[in-house]
Amino acid sequence: QYAKLDGAKIHYKSYGKGNDTLVLVHGWGCNLNHWRDQIPELSKRNRVIALDLPGHGESDKPQLAYTMDLFANAIDAVMRDAKVERAVVAGHSMGTPVARQFYRKYPQKTLGIVIVDGGLRLFGTKEMREQFQAMIRAPNWKEAGTQMFKQMSGTMAAADQERVVTSFTSTPQYVLVGAMESM
Repeated sequence: QYAKLDGAKIHYKSYGKGNDTLVLVHGWGCNLNHWRDQIPELSKRNRVIALDLPGHGESDKPQLAYTMDLFANAIDAVMRDAKVERAVVAGHSMGTPVARQFYRKYPQKTLGIVIVDGGLRLFGTKEMREQFQAMIRAPNWKEAGTQMFKQMSGTMAAADQERVVTSFTSTPQYVLVGAMESM
């Protein structure tokens, strides 16, 4: 399914039934498939909507500013298209500041926020963030990002590591840079 946001398509999938809806927001460089192991259990009791944020997965990837506001507006567009008035928004990693921004912009549509491995404050020092952003802007960003994700995933199964790396390297560099700067 696709919702429209300023002419761009936002890909999403809806699972389960019920009056209560849980919206799943993936992390930086990921897509809705990163929730695949949680969706079957969560959708037994509730309606669950997972989306590909703009610039990620099967959503359109226009050349524009990839901000937390854009991502929050995408959640709103998906909820309107899916006929959901209010939802709990669960954000993984970068999905945390996205969920927080959704709440700021649409408090009447937010039943709650769930944080999964995300932070409410800036991570690291200013120097660390600048080095990280420089890595993502560099010509070898795919190789550097692949190394980073492989180090972070530690004991994760090889197939799951590959899924993470594939979604990251499939996300355009301008999307990753914009989202990181906005975060």
